[in-house]
Amino acid sequence: MRNNNRVLRPALIGVLCVMTFAFAACGGDSNNGSNGEGSSGSASSKGTGSITLAAFGGETQEALDEIFLQPFAKEKGLRPLDDTTDYGKLYSMVDSGNVTWDVVAADSWFAKQACDDGKAELLTDVVKQAIEKAGLPKKYYGDCYIQPWSYSWVLAWRTDKMKEKPTSWAAFTDPVKFPGKRTIFSYDQIGLYEAASLAAGKSVDQVYPIDFDTVFGQLDKIKKDIVFNDSLQGQITDLVSGRTTIGSITANRAVEAKGSGEPIDFRWEQQILTGEPYFVPKGSPNKDAAMELLASFLDTEKEMQFAEKNKYGPNGTVAKEALKDKPWCNTVTTCPEHLDTALQFSDQWWTENRRKAESEWKSWLGA
Repeated sequence: MRNNNRVLRPALIGVLCVMTFAFAACGGDSNNGSNGEGSSGSASSKGTGSITLAAFGGETQEALDEIFLQPFAKEKGLRPLDDTTDYGKLYSMVDSGNVTWDVVAADSWFAKQACDDGKAELLTDVVKQAIEKAGLPKKYYGDCYIQPWSYSWVLAWRTDKMKEKPTSWAAFTDPVKFPGKRTIFSYDQIGLYEAASLAAGKSVDQVYPIDFDTVFGQLDKIKKDIVFNDSLQGQITDLVSGRTTIGSITANRAVEAKGSGEPIDFRWEQQILTGEPYFVPKGSPNKDAAMELLASFLDTEKEMQFAEKNKYGPNGTVAKEALKDKPWCNTVTTCPEHLDTALQFSDQWWTENRRKAESEWKSWLGA
């Protein structure tokens, strides 16, 4: 998860391009993961002497570098390198046998698919032992990947533009009671379909399977008011600048904006929790070191540093227990006080239905 701006392009074109979920890149980094943050660096790690982490850039990748990658590389005598996750590029590298990445950040549906397609290495004992030690629940790892932490989507708004405080996601799709432009992330509908379902009055245990008529019935109400942004950080910029007044944004950005004194508020209630799995691509040039780096993502002390800095909440039971005692717990997604009303994103539904979701979205945009 990721904070710098992409180069903006016409929003609807970007959405249509990425929502193909195909493995051929739409151009630039538009077929990266769902977080839209660009790269903090680029290099090749072919051979020995270096280790490369491909992620989504921005503040999240900076935190990954500072807390995990650089200390690990120093300890192992390796040169730490960054690159930007690109799904089409990953498949091409694996298929050609010319893999230059060692650890890859991805969306949860893609991590599962890459594993199923044989594009990711099976977890080794060093990672399995870390999983057991961390108390990571089964739903947060697979045969090839781990999801050490979660981020979330929340309803956020400008306090100076609202006559009353929104009390549910229904405010997101009610332009009469809560007028103004809506900020929506351009690159996929993960989180948006869930938000629209909650706005329709569904409880968190009624959202899946997602009903497209319900979703687009809600989105029809605000279609003319939507402002697409190619960057997650750009969404906050739109709110702060007044370009938009309300929207579905990531919680870490809402926390940061509110904490810095901007006229922004948000609701933790019914946050939409999703994750950022990591895996070692098939044919990694430094497989053993890559697995050790992957295992280090489940180190409780480092997870606390990452949570404090980036507001992504740990998923392991040991780290969650440690999180409870931190004075900044309430700024983090998986702080216990935020979980009672949270909606847990369904990897299974999205893996099984993403092509249908894409088709429905493209149809709605063109209607």
